Amino acid sequence: MLFRVRTGLHDEVRQRGIVTSQQEQEFDDAGYQGCPEEALILFEQAINASPESETAWNGKGNALKDLRRFEEALHAYERALALDPHYANAWNGRGVALWFLYRYKEALTAYEQSLKLHPDNAQALRNKALVLHKLGRIAEAEHTMALFKQASKPSMTHGITDYGFDPIKS
Repeated sequence: MLFRVRTGLHDEVRQRGIVTSQQEQEFDDAGYQGCPEEALILFEQAINASPESETAWNGKGNALKDLRRFEEALHAYERALALDPHYANAWNGRGVALWFLYRYKEALTAYEQSLKLHPDNAQALRNKALVLHKLGRIAEAEHTMALFKQASKPSMTHGITDYGFDPIKS
């Protein structure tokens, strides 16, 4: 099978159709191993089995984002947030989808909401710095980038020397 995740999420989704927050984070950390199409199928199965699972909707948004289907990803993140408005990762994902839809002010609002809920979220800090830079708010972008570098693992900052990196990458 092409799609393997060290957490056992694949089997659990197939067997029970649910995803826990911890598993989703581990799934995100492990990556889709080049198969976001299969991840999308698994999250859709999870949603069919448990339509009120905000983690399954967020996972679907992540898979759609990786497939560069940003309008659909935005819808999935918004569904996750309708189920749990305190879901920091869904707010960040919503911001990324909005970024790629060129809706920068809305993306900034989403990143700020994510950071209200999880102030040390390195991905949201980095993405906020990107959108601030795009909006011409350079001093704020530089300050936020400094916060990102403090909050992130060394592997996340390796090679980052300017604002030329892509918010879709983690």
